Amino acid sequence: MANGKIDSTDSLLPEFDLPAGCTSYPLPADEVQKPKPTGTGEGLTPTFPSVPRRTKHSKVPHRTDPRLVSRDVFQSIYDLRNLDTVFATLEDAPVDFLHDADWVHRDVNACNVVRSGKMAKLDDFDYAKRMDSKTTHELQQLTLDFMACEAGAHNYLFELLVCRPYADEHDCPFRFNPLHDMESVWWMAMWVVYYHAVQAGEPLSEQLEYLHKLFPGRLGERTIAFFAALKFEALPTSFVHAGYAVEYMRREILAAYAESEKKMPPAYANPLKQLHSVFTDQLASAVAHCRGISHFSLSAKRQLEDSTSEDRDSKQAKLQEVMRSDAQ
Repeated sequence: MANGKIDSTDSLLPEFDLPAGCTSYPLPADEVQKPKPTGTGEGLTPTFPSVPRRTKHSKVPHRTDPRLVSRDVFQSIYDLRNLDTVFATLEDAPVDFLHDADWVHRDVNACNVVRSGKMAKLDDFDYAKRMDSKTTHELQQLTLDFMACEAGAHNYLFELLVCRPYADEHDCPFRFNPLHDMESVWWMAMWVVYYHAVQAGEPLSEQLEYLHKLFPGRLGERTIAFFAALKFEALPTSFVHAGYAVEYMRREILAAYAESEKKMPPAYANPLKQLHSVFTDQLASAVAHCRGISHFSLSAKRQLEDSTSEDRDSKQAKLQEVMRSDAQ
């Protein structure tokens, strides 16, 4: 049953045909459940604030399907407890294969990168689309902590670092590209090293403070953190080598964005190829330096209230200052 109705889903790939040679396995339909006597308020379909409402006039099929078989077989990044296994999962996640097929995922997050044994997979393609697709729509990505900064701002940010003649001014609409998927992978790696400690219940005070700056629950502050070098002193000693790898990845993402946005629309093919190679090497390095290290989640809470317009204006000015200094 789904939303109080019989779920007749027989395929987990809505509106897409399987590639030639692939075998499909239809799912059995739900059995009709007999109604039971209900009292006041019983038997009604509950509404959960975590489930997004269907976007009005959106052309994207927003489907909430509770029958995801992979959830019963695979573990998400959230569920893994060995640091080397987490980085191996990020390394093995087939994001590069998706990009080689000219598709972008657009919702890469810690729930959608999963593992079972020695196998890692990329899950949940509800928002995936072809790179050359001209369709636009309102993308309501739920995982703000892993969203690419440009995707959140719905604007190209790195073209501010490129000086163009006045004649080269453009009116290019923003479109999601594969570099944004790669940035989401990087945010996951950041979350792994800064949101965890070696021993349960014993986080470093400086680590907690820096964690709030990295994942404040608001886009503007995340973008400022993205442009700033990482604080290795805020990490547990055994996490520092992984931190070096993550910092190297950050610098290469910035370089890929700056290179791709020298022209509009962004020419990301060559920077993307280089970035895939860098990510593979750095994640493999993180795996090698983190073997046998178990990690525990920090008991950290953050303030999610929205900032005032004055705060937002000052943060925007600070962001532009950081971007200009980084370009120099």
